[in-house]
Amino acid sequence: MVICLLLAGCSGASGSAVESSVPVESANAATDTTIAPTNAATDTTIAPTNAAEKKDTKNSVGIGNAAPTGGSMNMEDMKKKGESMGMNMEDMMKMGESMGMSREDMMNMGGSAGSMPSGHYGPSTETAPKLQNLMMQNLGPWDSSSATFGDLIFDARYSKTVFDDFGMLHNPGAPNQYDNPTFEFKAPADAVVIAPISGVVTRITWQPTTSYKQDDWDLIIAPSQGSKWGVNLDHVVSIDCDRSGANPVTCDLPLTINGKVIKEGTIIEAGQALGYVGNWPDTTNSGINGRTELTLFEYIREGAMPGQNMGVINHCPTMHLDGSVELIYKAKIQDLMDSYETWSGDSSNYPQEQMVSPGCRYKAIKETSNGVTEPITG
Repeated sequence: MVICLLLAGCSGASGSAVESSVPVESANAATDTTIAPTNAATDTTIAPTNAAEKKDTKNSVGIGNAAPTGGSMNMEDMKKKGESMGMNMEDMMKMGESMGMSREDMMNMGGSAGSMPSGHYGPSTETAPKLQNLMMQNLGPWDSSSATFGDLIFDARYSKTVFDDFGMLHNPGAPNQYDNPTFEFKAPADAVVIAPISGVVTRITWQPTTSYKQDDWDLIIAPSQGSKWGVNLDHVVSIDCDRSGANPVTCDLPLTINGKVIKEGTIIEAGQALGYVGNWPDTTNSGINGRTELTLFEYIREGAMPGQNMGVINHCPTMHLDGSVELIYKAKIQDLMDSYETWSGDSSNYPQEQMVSPGCRYKAIKETSNGVTEPITG
C-alpha cells in the first residue's frame, strides 16, 4: 500500500524517502513549528523606494514534516492514519506512482492485512473554500469628503493604486516582472486584517526585511490539514503591536487571537481579527504606511516528487465568494475601483471592461516553483 511509504511504517520502508508531496503537518500536533524571527531587537534598513520588489512565492511551503519511522502497521491503521492527514486514496496512489510504483503493486502491498476497500478509491472530491470576506475588516464605503474607502485612504502624495487587482502587472519591464496573483491593499498601518475562511493554520512565518520592507508575518489557512487548497494572508503584524506614527517601530510579537498565540494547527474562524496590515515605507507622508495581500490558491501536485509541489494555481478571489456575501463583496470591489478612478481622474487604472469578475483580469494565474506567473484565460 502506498500509505506504507507515506508513514514509513511498513517493513523495509525508508524513513528518509517518504516526505509527503502534500502540505500536511506532523502527526504530533503538540510540537509548535511556528517559524519565529531570529533577531527581534533591531530594525533592518528599508530598501530604496525604486527597488524592484521580489515576488513572494508559496511554493516553498507545501512540504509536510518527514514521516516518522518505526515498526509495521496493519492496513487498517495505515488507512486511518492517511485519512487523518487529509489524504484520499487517489492522492496516495499518485504519490506511489511518482515513486515508480504501479497501482497493482500498491494494491498488493497490504499482504495479510487485506486489500484496499474499494469505497476509498477514486478521484478527489475536494473543492475550493468559499471566502466569507476579503480580509480587510473595513472595506468601504466610499466617503468623498474624506477621500476614504473604509480603512483605505486616497492621497495625491501616493502616486500608485491602493488596491492592486488580480492580474495587474508588477515590475513591468524588469527581470522579475509578474502578474499579480493576489488582492493587494495599501492602507494605514493600523488597518485590521480578518480571516476570510474558517480552517486550520498550516504555516506561519516571520518575514524580516531584506531587499524590501517587511518585518511582518505570513500565514496560510487551509480548510483542513493536508488540503490542496489554502488562503495565504501575506504581511500581517500582531494586534498587540503599536502601529502609531509615520513609521511604526518594528514589532515581532506573535499573532494572537483573544490573547492566544496563533501557530501551526491553530483553528481559525472566519471573521476573527488576525492582526494589522504589514509594513509599507511611506516616503511622502501620505499616511499610507501598511500593506497586505490575499491569495486563494491550490497546490499543483501531479508529477511532483515526494516532499515537493510543482507550483500553485492562484484563483480570482471574487469568483470564490460564499453565496451569502458574494454580491456584497463584488459590489465593494467594483465601488473601490470606480471611486479610485473618479477621485484620480484616470479611468485607465483598472481595465474593468476586460475583467472576468470585479477585481480580476483572469480567472486564475499559474505560478511555478521559481515564481514565474502564467495567466489562465480559458
